[in-house]
Amino acid sequence: MSRIYHNKLKEAYHISNGNRVSNSFDSEFTRIQYAALLWNYGMQKIQADATSDNEAPERPIRIHRDCDSSERITIT
Repeated sequence: MSRIYHNKLKEAYHISNGNRVSNSFDSEFTRIQYAALLWNYGMQKIQADATSDNEAPERPIRIHRDCDSSERITIT
């Protein structure tokens, strides 16, 4: 998993637990990160000669597991 994805997951988990976004949150930097991710996805589609999202390269497979609702998951 890339560092950018990992950091975004940590931020989402932090916010979803009712915590506030830190004062050091840089919205411009986050916008640039997402733009870079979209650009990279577009380049992968071009390299795969895909004309639609259905033909685009597959995204990494997500591994889902059932867990007890009282279980706390920590992302580090």
